[in-house]
Amino acid sequence: MPAMQGKPFFLWGVMVRSSAGEALRKRISRVVDWDDRELEVLALAVAQADDIQKLEALLADQGLLVVGSQGQVRMNPLITEIRLQRAQLGKYLAELRIPSDDDVAKDPKKQRAAEAMHAKRVSSKSEPRLRVVSG
Repeated sequence: MPAMQGKPFFLWGVMVRSSAGEALRKRISRVVDWDDRELEVLALAVAQADDIQKLEALLADQGLLVVGSQGQVRMNPLITEIRLQRAQLGKYLAELRIPSDDDVAKDPKKQRAAEAMHAKRVSSKSEPRLRVVSG
């Protein structure tokens, strides 16, 4: 299996030289202070990213097509596994609810006030504005 350390790759458009998981940890950790549960999820995401990187390296070595048990040419099963691993990584990242750069820069007090105003507008729109007049 090829070594992962020191081999440059791109993560979100940035070239990094460490493992995919460590690059993910560095990029996300500077955004928010995480609680213990979120740190556990982040650790799982980091491990998942490293697994994906290793599987992608194996796929690059083996190629997209492999010979099956009866001599037939078939799609490399690593393709399916990588897809499943990426889906799981996405679930972990979604669970972290990583704020965008805009969200980090916003004042939390002002953000809550804006959300309250929006909720008030939405609830007032659900009330009927026209009344039926018979006559």
